[in-house]
Amino acid sequence: MERFNQVCQRGTTEEALEMTTQMWFDGPGQLVNEQAVEARKRFKEINRYAFSLPEFGAGLETLSPSPIERLEEIKAPTLVVAGARDYPDFLQIADVLTERITGAQKVILPDSAHIPPMDQPEVFNKLVLEFLAQSIVKSS
Repeated sequence: MERFNQVCQRGTTEEALEMTTQMWFDGPGQLVNEQAVEARKRFKEINRYAFSLPEFGAGLETLSPSPIERLEEIKAPTLVVAGARDYPDFLQIADVLTERITGAQKVILPDSAHIPPMDQPEVFNKLVLEFLAQSIVKSS
């Protein structure tokens, strides 16, 4: 993150965009995701727009109480989807969600990083639709 902040402060927008795309779309230390070239371009364009907004980087508001303190209150069927190429911290968050939300199911997509709906939309959509169908059957 320190290097990213330096690039944002001293580098060009293109450098920051490429770094953001490598961090979140390709995954830390991974090669460019060649299987999802078009989705990678879309991700970069979405971020180009976000970087152009005047409020980009403005202070974030925090929720009180923190959602992490209330996970046990979730009663809805929950599917946790994470990418195996994501940062270890986010994979740990997926574990926490699965452990603390009653009945939560977790799926790790091996060829995804932080944004499975963009880099593997067909796989992601199939998982979600199957999960929803299964949840409807259980609640009937």
